[in-house]
Order: sequence, then structure tokens, then C-alpha cells
Amino acid sequence: MKLSEISFLEASKLIKNVQGLPAKNIRIKSSVSLHQLHLYLKAFGAKSGLALNVEEIEFGTLRQSLYQEENEAKDIFILFPWDFLGSLDWRTGISSKSVNVSSALREIDDFFDLVSSKVGAIFFYLEAELPPVTGLKSDMYILQNHISLSAQRLNCFAWKSDFFCLKTYLANGCPFSSDSLSQVGENIVSNILKSKNSTKKVIVTDLDFTFWYGILGEDGSDGIKYLPDGAGYVHFIYQTYLRKLKESGILLCISSKNDADLVEAAFNDNQFIVNYDDFVSIQTSYNSKSSDIEKLSHELNLGLKDFVFIDDNPIEIEEVKTALPAVTCIQFPKETGQFGNMMQQIHTLFQTSKVTDEDKNRTSLYKRMKKSNLKFSHTETNIDTFLKSLEMEIELFERTAFDNERAVQLINKTNQFNSNGNRISKQHCDQMIDGGARLITAQLRDKNGEHGEILAILIDANSQILSFVMSCRVFQRQAEIIFLLTILKEFGVDYLSLPYIETDRNQPFKLFLSKLFRKVDNGCYDITSQLILDAYPSVQQILKVKGRLL
Repeated sequence: MKLSEISFLEASKLIKNVQGLPAKNIRIKSSVSLHQLHLYLKAFGAKSGLALNVEEIEFGTLRQSLYQEENEAKDIFILFPWDFLGSLDWRTGISSKSVNVSSALREIDDFFDLVSSKVGAIFFYLEAELPPVTGLKSDMYILQNHISLSAQRLNCFAWKSDFFCLKTYLANGCPFSSDSLSQVGENIVSNILKSKNSTKKVIVTDLDFTFWYGILGEDGSDGIKYLPDGAGYVHFIYQTYLRKLKESGILLCISSKNDADLVEAAFNDNQFIVNYDDFVSIQTSYNSKSSDIEKLSHELNLGLKDFVFIDDNPIEIEEVKTALPAVTCIQFPKETGQFGNMMQQIHTLFQTSKVTDEDKNRTSLYKRMKKSNLKFSHTETNIDTFLKSLEMEIELFERTAFDNERAVQLINKTNQFNSNGNRISKQHCDQMIDGGARLITAQLRDKNGEHGEILAILIDANSQILSFVMSCRVFQRQAEIIFLLTILKEFGVDYLSLPYIETDRNQPFKLFLSKLFRKVDNGCYDITSQLILDAYPSVQQILKVKGRLL
């Protein structure tokens, strides 16, 4: 069951508490019976703070209503394949005479012309299974595809065929399965509560593994990939689409946890499809992404509902969703096979029919008028619940001279979460281990898969940390916290002594120390278990530890 779904009993309880809520009338136009859906519509309306009054036309009178009644903006059309082509209705049986494809296509187009004239209405479509009304199976594909395309042209919110239930449709005229009614109700209510002008105005994009493939802070500006081959291909396509949106009047912004000079250098050193000046604002900091977006909202004098945030990191997505629910968040997929779905999501949000000269110049206009030095308050969000849902597990390993290559690579490659910026050769590392130092690493996995070896710490015989690094791929997961806590417990020591040296790039490490100590400067800090638990009381419920070192 999806988190948003509610049961029949829960829905019944919700609609009992609508007294005093503002009322909203909606009218559903459909060829089927949807009385069972009314309960869920009213329940999700109540959850949204509205007392919904649901009207429905008589069963089987959709076409008559299209000819006889004036359309109102509150009308909701729920369409099915047999609305476009009457012979596809299961309830009428299958004619002994096969449907002529050419005539059927004309009937589909006629219905499309009729319903598309209903300006201001909201359309939904169920991609139901079809009865075999043609002589050839290939002709059925033609009809099905033509109907689906017509539904897309209506900008319908579409449900897939697994929502369809032939048994209930034949029994009581409702084509939705009982298991799908909750989600159908939620989809309808969420769509009718959206602004009529749902086209967004601003895209805020992440950089690492979103605008390009790779980690700028580790791979350098010459190591990131964005060309139309290999790992960079989808990022190349993404950049081309951002350019298209920018030229049609959409404002592009960046929110990236990177250093400003590195980002600027990356744009100078590479020939991206979208260049540095194409962005109306570039936010580079180690603040929360929601803070960056809220700042942009003030700078551009645009509401948060106008913003779309795109990032590959699910934790960043959840943080923005929690702090700024009005912002539409889209996760850049890790799998190429999901890239097309993401592009369709974006395309749905940015609809343009005609591009004017004003649209083309909008970025320059907003750059000139952008507000500055506006103060606003921002409350950091608590995403512990989301972190727990990731089912994270960390496993620690003690490395020797025979298996420390990745750890040494991590120490030499990591810049942002790095305690001192010191580099170390494998030979020197081996010598320190022989002299009594201990090299501990950690691998992280969650319900979505493996993240590999992402932490490394080198500790001498006196419990002093010589090097402590973490890959920026797992920022905000609290892996470094449980890592230290486990080492303190496994080593049986009261504290670990951490010498900290500030570098040009390790601001994230300073932020980590700032959660434990009031003031952070170059110097040595004693980290204890109690200090960690006071700052992160829930960490042991968020991450599980596998195995033991000793």
C-alpha cells in the first residue's frame, strides 16, 4: 500500500469532520458509475481542508451532456477508451462484424474535437483493456495507440490498465478496481486543487550527477562527463532541454553543494550546452537546498509554487519537499531507463505554445531586476523519518597493507569532507599501519542498493585521528556519525582526538564539527560518544551496524 492511500474506514472517518470547512462543488462527467469513488473524493478533500460536494451526470449520458450542456471550469471529465470509440465498451458485447479501422479513427477524432472544446475542464483517462473488435490484432494496436495519443493531446492525467477491473465494471458499472479507488480519488483531488495556470516558471537544478555526470569536488572540471556518449549522454540531453526551456522563457537556477570558484571553473573549462550566463542565479553553498530555493524565491519575487527542483539525491529531494511543500520536486534518475519518464514529468510542467521576444529575453530581464540582500527566516527540517525509511546499514572493516587501496584513494581524492586535506601515499600508509595505526573504512547500503566504500579514518596508537574523510555521495545520511560512534565503542576508548585544519575546500567538514562544538577553528577536538548522542539522539535508529571490528 502506498503511503498516501487510505482505507474505506479511514475515508469514512475523514468525511465526518468536514463541518466548518469551506465548501467546493465539483461535477464529474463520465459514461460510467462512480458513486463508490465519491467517498474517497470527499475524504481527500477533507484532508486538504475542503468540504467537497460531488455531482455526477447520469450513467451513460456523457455524449448527450457534451452536446446539451455548457461546460464549466469546475467540470472533471473521466474518460475511457469506449468514450472515444463506442464499440470498445465491454458492456455492449462484441459485434459479429469487425470494426473498420478508417471509420473508427474518424469516430475517435470526432469525439476528441467535441471534448477538446471544453475549455477549462480537467481531464482524466483510464488506459483500460480493450475487447477484440477488429479482425486483425495489429488493427487493435492502431486504435489503442490513436486513443492514447488523443488522451495525451487533451493533457489527460492517465491511469494505467492495472487500475481497470472488468469484474466490477460488468457488475455495477464502475471500471475501477476497489484497490485503486483511494489513489484515483487522491489523484483527482490533487489535480483539481492545482492552480488553473499550472505551468511553472523556474527550474532549480543540481550539478553533480544531474547537470553533469561525476563529482566536481573529486573528479575536477576535466573529469566530469556531459558529452553525447557513455555516462554523460543523458546529461547532454538534459542540458539541451534546459537550453530549450530557457529560450522559451523559463528561468534556470543552480543549487549545488560545491565551491563557487570550482563551479565557475567547470563552466569556463567545458563547453556545456547551457553556459554560465544562461542561469539567472547560481547558489553554491553547503546550506540546505530548501534555504537556497527560498532565497531564490525572494530574489526573483516569485512564489514557491512556480519552482521545480531537480536533484539526483533522494535526501535533498525529501528535505525540500518537507521544508517547502509548494515546490515541485523531481529526482534525476540513476538508471538511464528511467530518464524518459523524468523528461515527461518536466515537459508536463512547462507547457509553451508560442515563444515571444519577451520570453527569449526573460533571463536577462530577471537578472537586471533581481532583488538583493533580502533577509528571510528559514527553519531547517528534520528528515529523520525519511532516513529511517531508507533502511540503511553500515559495515565497518579494518584495512591492512593488503586491502587498503580504496581507502588510500578516498583519502587522496576527497576534498569536501576531509579533516585536514593531507594526502598520503600507499607506502606511507602501510608504514603507519605497521607502526600501530589503524585504518578503518565503511561501506553503506540501503534498500535501493550498495553505495560502496564511502568512509575512511586513520587513527594512531594514541587514539588521534590522522585522517578522516567521507565521499560527498552520502552527505546528510549521518553515516559519519554512526561510524565514529561505533569506532569509539569497538576501540573501548573514551574519546578520539581530532586535529582539524581548514582548507579551501573542506567547508562541509567544518559544518559537521559545528554540530558538535560551539566554535570551530583550526585545532584539536575530543569527540566522545556522549557528545555525538547529544547532537544526534536518533542516529542509532536511523542506521544499523553490521558485524564487529574486534
